[in-house]
Amino acid sequence: AWGGGSLAMSDSNLLNLSDIVVILGALCFLTGYFLTQKGRGRKRSQAFLFEWRFSATLKMAVLFWGIGFLFMLAYDTKASIYYVPEYVYGLPTGVASNLRMLAPLGAMMLIYLAIRDYSPKLVWTVLITIMTVEFLFGFIVSSKEISFRISVLLLLALFFIKGRVSYKIIGTMLLVSIPYLLFFNAYRMQIMEGKFADPAAAFEQFDKNLDLIRKKASQQEDVTGSSLDSLRQRIDGKVYIDIIVGGTSAGTAPLLYGETLKLFFSSFIPRVLWPQKPNISTGQMFNQAFNLSASRYTFVPTTQLGDLYWNFAVPGVVVGMTLMGMLFARLGGMMADGAQLTLPRFIIMMLCTYFLAIRFEGNIAAQYSTVIRLVVLMWLVDRFLRFMGASRRPVKTPANSATAAVIENQVSAKVQSGLSRR
Repeated sequence: AWGGGSLAMSDSNLLNLSDIVVILGALCFLTGYFLTQKGRGRKRSQAFLFEWRFSATLKMAVLFWGIGFLFMLAYDTKASIYYVPEYVYGLPTGVASNLRMLAPLGAMMLIYLAIRDYSPKLVWTVLITIMTVEFLFGFIVSSKEISFRISVLLLLALFFIKGRVSYKIIGTMLLVSIPYLLFFNAYRMQIMEGKFADPAAAFEQFDKNLDLIRKKASQQEDVTGSSLDSLRQRIDGKVYIDIIVGGTSAGTAPLLYGETLKLFFSSFIPRVLWPQKPNISTGQMFNQAFNLSASRYTFVPTTQLGDLYWNFAVPGVVVGMTLMGMLFARLGGMMADGAQLTLPRFIIMMLCTYFLAIRFEGNIAAQYSTVIRLVVLMWLVDRFLRFMGASRRPVKTPANSATAAVIENQVSAKVQSGLSRR
């Protein structure tokens, strides 16, 4: 599907090497994870032990999502592969782009309150409303991630809090994704063919575009199969690893020796101080280096594993994936060590799982710098709420006992009843 004829992957040796890289990366991740977990033992963490009060959390959730969505409206409707605005609401683009991340933070807070049954009718109403808004907005700005982001976060949250996988949500998402992807792909193609400057310009002619989309959609055969295949391609990132392994082995593109990894450190330098700061996303760089698309502006994801291999080949995969495994083990030990789950712990687990695991297709610098910024923000908010008396240390429950779950549920019910009255 990629336009670069210079990259031929017919050589079975290259494909075998790519498979080995994937397996080696997984083994190194698991090795780092289990060694760190074993070395840590059963030590209890004292990080983020204070639970935020319901009223403060609900207000902050709505505020965070509202601010984030306002910047999404301003940024995502104007930004395109051809043009990125320098300022949004008078703020530099980098700052505005970071403020967009407040939207998923607010959604995570609402999801936590909803699953924990804090004023369920009110919270679920707000949550479903913003879920619908983001679903429609994602279609308009041609972003599948925005459309389904809150649904994916809800699935994760149910697993972390309830310890179960919701097959109802998964089934609903699959049913919705079939017609969604059918019209989404047709709409995106129409935008590209129309050469609109940005999503806002395309939306201004939505009625005209909609008629063309319907015609294109009606001409498609095997709608379910093509939609599911599109979804599979979105989830499966191995093709990008094949391209990087094959391209560097064949000499199509040289190893970078840390060039894209160094972007992690430069990402924290404000563009005001460094006007020529390079773009932290390596999608266009990957596209141009391997001649993947007819348009040099197209972003193609490297995946974090591919990013490691592109920089240091096999040694980079061994060291990098081992460190990732160690990091996840450390975070898991700190945030989910058997102690009562608090909102800040929940959000940090969600952030790391979503940005570092589910969004594994992104490059390392972009994903890890985003997580660090958001974790620091959560730490500051947690400290502020403790200072203001808007958080409390949860009642301790017996660990590793048969009655712990029962006692925790009883305590949680009493706490929620008291917090709801506040």
